[in-house]
Amino acid sequence: MTIYINNQFHYETENLVRLFFPNDKIAVVKEKPTVKEFPFITVFIENTGNSIRISVNIETETRTENDVKLIEDGSMLTEKDIEREMAVCLYGVLVRLTGKTQPWGILTGVRPIKLFRRLAEENGTAHACEYFSEKLLVSSEKVRLSELNMMIDSLQLEFRQNLLYETNNTDNADRLFYSKTTVLKTSSAVPVTEAFFPDSLFRAYVSTCFDA
Repeated sequence: MTIYINNQFHYETENLVRLFFPNDKIAVVKEKPTVKEFPFITVFIENTGNSIRISVNIETETRTENDVKLIEDGSMLTEKDIEREMAVCLYGVLVRLTGKTQPWGILTGVRPIKLFRRLAEENGTAHACEYFSEKLLVSSEKVRLSELNMMIDSLQLEFRQNLLYETNNTDNADRLFYSKTTVLKTSSAVPVTEAFFPDSLFRAYVSTCFDA
């Protein structure tokens, strides 16, 4: 498989394609090869005055899928904005070609809960949920999972601080903390489970933490 690009988003492009073709050997090139290796993917970003034109074309031996997105006032976009717009365009073509979707949408190589928390701290949880769903194409289950994991992180921090205040001893507080949170540990890097995290489980976790 070859990805032919004219932009600097080598890493994001390759990783997004790899979600759909995990077993394929992928080569990313900036010069058009003389011989195409299928699937052959072209991802171009072009400045046209104040606008930005993103074009994606995927050829296989039997079919072709493509899309073009023209962004007006492209000069207002940051590099991250352009990267995300490119990823959304590429993702849509990959979905049409393969018939598959990805639960974490266009997110690759990032800690989703860490990103969700940052967005929530900047503009509120509702904004973080909307951004994950509409801008990053994250599934509704994963959006809910991100929200719950963020809440658990906050509860864990509060719980540990309370233990530290009550015991006035860091080692004792840590031992009590880990003994009470053994059943359900979480971190900003790894979600508790890849399945949907039900409210009943969250309530059980809170009860475990705060029951004497």
